[in-house]
Amino acid sequence: MLSLLLFPTLVWGLPGLLAVRLAFPAARGLERLMLALVLGMALVVPTAFGWSFLLRRSLSPEALLLVGGLWATALGAAVWWRRGREATAGAAPAGQAPGHRSRELALCATVLGLAAALTLLEAPRAVEATEVWAPCPHQSAFYLLEDGRGEGVESWDPQWRLRVTHFMEHALEPGYGMTKVLTYQRVGSTATLVQPVAFFGAGGFVVATLVYYLLVLGFSTLLAARGLATDPSGATEQNKKHSTWLAVLMGLVFTVGVRAIATYTVNENVLALGLSMATLWLVLRPLGALQAVLAGGVFALCLATRPMCVGLVPALIWYLFRHRQWRSGALFLAVLPLYAAAFLVAHHELFGVAVTDPSLFQVRTRHEFLGIEFTFHPLIWPFFREVVRSANEPFPLLIQLPLEHLRAFGVGFGLLVASGLMMARRSESLPAAWWGIPGYALLLAIVSLDHHKLSYALTAVGALPWLAGLGGAQLIAGRGRLLVPAVALGIAAALFGATRLDFPLDDRRQYNDEVGAWSDPPIEEKTRRLTRPALWPAFEFDVATAGLAFDLLATARWAPRTPEEVPESPIFVWKQLSEIRTRFTGLPTPELLLPPYLGDLDGGIELTDSLAVFLLRLPMGPTGIVVSSDGQRLEVDVTTSPAAELGWLTVGLVDDGVENVREVELRIDSALTAPWFQTLQLGDSAPHLRVVSNAAIRLEPVENGDRLGFDVVEGEAAEAGCSEQQWHGTPVWSGAGGYRLESGPHRAALRISRAFPPGADPCRPPAPARSDGVNAGQ
Repeated sequence: MLSLLLFPTLVWGLPGLLAVRLAFPAARGLERLMLALVLGMALVVPTAFGWSFLLRRSLSPEALLLVGGLWATALGAAVWWRRGREATAGAAPAGQAPGHRSRELALCATVLGLAAALTLLEAPRAVEATEVWAPCPHQSAFYLLEDGRGEGVESWDPQWRLRVTHFMEHALEPGYGMTKVLTYQRVGSTATLVQPVAFFGAGGFVVATLVYYLLVLGFSTLLAARGLATDPSGATEQNKKHSTWLAVLMGLVFTVGVRAIATYTVNENVLALGLSMATLWLVLRPLGALQAVLAGGVFALCLATRPMCVGLVPALIWYLFRHRQWRSGALFLAVLPLYAAAFLVAHHELFGVAVTDPSLFQVRTRHEFLGIEFTFHPLIWPFFREVVRSANEPFPLLIQLPLEHLRAFGVGFGLLVASGLMMARRSESLPAAWWGIPGYALLLAIVSLDHHKLSYALTAVGALPWLAGLGGAQLIAGRGRLLVPAVALGIAAALFGATRLDFPLDDRRQYNDEVGAWSDPPIEEKTRRLTRPALWPAFEFDVATAGLAFDLLATARWAPRTPEEVPESPIFVWKQLSEIRTRFTGLPTPELLLPPYLGDLDGGIELTDSLAVFLLRLPMGPTGIVVSSDGQRLEVDVTTSPAAELGWLTVGLVDDGVENVREVELRIDSALTAPWFQTLQLGDSAPHLRVVSNAAIRLEPVENGDRLGFDVVEGEAAEAGCSEQQWHGTPVWSGAGGYRLESGPHRAALRISRAFPPGADPCRPPAPARSDGVNAGQ
C-alpha cells in the first residue's frame, strides 16, 4: 500500500498542487484538484522521461520520487517566497464560505468516486502474463522498465494467480531500440504510462486508467459547468442552483461515450483528450506569464502523446491572443519545444526527424491536389475522383465517424450539443466548434481506418461538454422548445437516409487490410449498429473482467528485482525474433505451471497466435537459457546445474516474429536426467508448432557433437497409434500425440506435443533403469 500513497499523490500530485498554489491561487475545489493532477504530469513526466531516455537508464520508482521531490522542493520554495512578499505587502488571502467549501468537497468526492467506479468496471486490455506486454502502449513502457541488460520485470497475472518474470533484450541504440514499437505508439504516451507501471507492475495499468478517466471526467464536468453557467435569460441564481450536478451528469455521459470510442482502456487517445481538455480549460481565461508557461507544458505533453493535436493550434492561437495578451501568448508558444525537448530528441534519434507521427503514414497512397503531390492514406473527394468506401465498411469515414459518435454519446447528448451550437452566443459556440474542426476534417477525408484507430477522433471532441453545457443553459432558460424536436427529426431522417446510401468500393490498399480485418462483423451488422443509436450513451465496459482490476490493485507492490535474484518459473521472453539473443537464468518449480487460460485465447488480441511455451523437466538448480534467432532459425540452449530433485521450468516466447520461424533446434546439456521439452499450439487447425509453421510438421535429426539437435520442417502429420523408426541409430516414436526421441550420452528426451493441455504420451517407451536411481525420460 506504500506505493499507492507515493504515486500518483506525491510524484504528480504534490508538485502539481504547489504549482497551482503558485500560479492559480484562486482555484478551488474540483478545479484545484484537476489542475494539480495535470500540472504535476506536465512537470514530472517529461523530466523523468528525459533522464531515463537520454542516459539510457531503466526508469525506477526511486528516480520518479527523486524527480517529483525536486519539483516539489523548487515549487515549495517559490510558494514560500511569494507568501513572504504578500505578507510584507499586507495582502490577505481570500476566504471561502463554509457552505461553499462543503459543496466543493462533495463535488470532488463525487468525481473521484465516479472515475474510480468506471476504472474498476473492467480490467485494462491484456493483463495476463502471456499478453501483458502485447498492446503497443504496454510494450513501449516495457522498453523503459527493462533496458535489455537487467534481470527482468516481474508482473502479477490475476488469472494464473502467479508472479511471472518477463525478459526482453534489445539494443540501446538508436533511441532505446524503440523504433518498431513507437511506429505504433507515441512517445508522450510511453513516458506517461511507464511511471505508474514502474510502481505497480501490471497494476499500474489500472492506475493509469484511473488517471485517464479522471482527466476526462473532471475537465468535462468543469467545461459543462462553464457552459451551464451562461445566463441567456437573466435567471442567474436558478441556473447556478442546477448547474453543478447537471454538469457532473453531462461529464459522466461524455466519459462513458469516450470509453465506447476508445474500445479499450489505457488508450493514448483518451490521455490526449484529457490533456487537450485541460489545455482548453486553461486558455479560456486570460493568462499571466507563469500561467501561460505552465499551460504550454500541458499542451506540449498533449502533442507528444498524439501529434494530431496540432489541429487544435488555430483555435489555441485565437484564445491566446483574443485579449491582446501578446507576452503570455508568445510565452505559451515558446515553451512548447522546451517542454517537448526530450520527446523531440527521441523522435529524431528513432526516425531521423523530430516532428512526426509514423502511424499516420503506414499506408502510403499517392495523391495530387491543386498541383501538389503527396502520399497519405487513401483519401476521398476532393483528393480522389469520388466518395468511396473500403470493402469491409458500409460507409466512408465522412459518414461513419459522425454515426460512431452519435451512437457512443447518445442522441440526448447530441441534442444538447446541437442546441449549444445553434442557440448560444456565437462568441462562445463558434470557437468551441472550431476547437475540433481541423483534426476532425482530416479524419473525415480518409476512406477507412481500422476500428482501434477510430479513437484518433477523440483528440477533436474536447469541446463537446462545453457545447452541451451551453445547450443545457438554453433549455433551462426555456429556449429551443421548437429546435430540439426539429433537430431530433433531422437526425432520424439522416439515419434513415444512411441506410439507403451505397458507395463505390475503393480497391486501393486500406489501413485495416492488415490489422483486425479478420475480426470485423458483417457489413449488415455494422450498418445496423451505426444507424440505430440510443438516447443514452453506449455502455461498452467489459464488466466480466472487473475482478481482475481489483486483483491487480490488491497485489500491487513496489519491489524491484535485484541482480542477485534468480527468478522462478514461469518466465516469458518478449522480442522481435529476427534479432533475438536473450540470456537469463531461472529456477524450476516442483509442480508443472501452465497458464489456465491458454485454450481460450483464440480470437484474442494480435499476439496470441504467436506464442510458444517450452516446458522443461530439469534438475532443481539454477538453469541457464539462451534463446536466439536470425528470423528463420530458432535456437534454445539449456545449461543445467546439479541437483538431487527434478522440477519444471516454463519458458514462453511471445512476439509477432515467432510465426515466421521455420527451423528450431533445442540443445540441452543435462548430466543427471532427461528433460521433457514440450511446445504448445493454439487454434483448431492442422497440427503445427507456432514457432515453426502453420502446417503439419515432421522432425529431421541434426547431429551436434555428443548431442542431437533437430530441425522441424513441414511434412506429413503422424497418424494415429504409435510407430518407431531409427534416425542415425536413434529411436524415434511418433503418433497422433506428437514425437519423442532420446539421444546422446545423457539420454536427452524430446517430446513435441500437438495437444493442450498435455495428456499422456501415447508413444512413451519404457524408461531404462539408471545407475543413479533416476529413470530417463521422466
